[in-house]
Amino acid sequence: INVDLCSGIEENSFAGELNAYPNPADQSMRVTFSGAAPAQLTVTDMSGKSVFSDTFSGKTIIPVANWAAGAYFISVKSAESVHSELIFIE
Repeated sequence: INVDLCSGIEENSFAGELNAYPNPADQSMRVTFSGAAPAQLTVTDMSGKSVFSDTFSGKTIIPVANWAAGAYFISVKSAESVHSELIFIE
């Protein structure tokens, strides 16, 4: 039996960065993504129902004024990666 020593865990290197602000939001939310373009953005509620989707490059604005208050998941998928973040609507 051979046992290799583990001196740590290698960190994942993500291709791109996702930012959604303001968080929480009440009128609109700006989304920026520094990864490969174009990217597919999807917002789902806690039940998994898609409430918004868009294909964008770099930045977009999500109108949230008519959404119910609560938590949602935002997911951005590019050719290189998938990023997800929890957002809140007031």
